[in-house]
Amino acid sequence: MKIIGIILLVVGAIIFYGTKLMYKRNKKKMDYNPNKNDNEEFLALLNNGAIVTKIIGALLVVSGVIIILLFY
Repeated sequence: MKIIGIILLVVGAIIFYGTKLMYKRNKKKMDYNPNKNDNEEFLALLNNGAIVTKIIGALLVVSGVIIILLFY
């Protein structure tokens, strides 16, 4: 169980911080885009997807920590 907790912790951290980095990179690219008005719906979907993915990553990290602490 300890190994499963460590795997959840690592995978959740990679997902969380990977999403954070991709969100920042996409935001910088869209700031330089002259046709911002055309992409409003796409940006809204992208932002919502990034938020959901961050939450999933954070939940994986928390569940991994709980499993590690319970089965220590």
